[in-house]
Amino acid sequence: SLTRLGASSDSKQVDTLETVCDVIFQLTGTEVQPENTLEQCGLASVGLPVLIKMLTSAIPGLTMTAADFVSAQTLKELAANIDARIAQNESAHIR
Repeated sequence: SLTRLGASSDSKQVDTLETVCDVIFQLTGTEVQPENTLEQCGLASVGLPVLIKMLTSAIPGLTMTAADFVSAQTLKELAANIDARIAQNESAHIR
């Protein structure tokens, strides 16, 4: 996995953001920043299904819909949504 943000691994948020940026780089060949929107990355509605598939493959336990992606204004918000979804999924499985 390529590391572009120089992020340390002690923050789950940064790790998720790093993964999001890496997956988008793999998909588009374009370096992206956390403040970029999906549209700025060239991934408006047309690229969403592929991005969702790649992210759910790259991040264990992640299940998301297009709506989860569209609600995020930036890649940083997308990473936060992913972390929230993973936490929600994990808490739903603990009984």
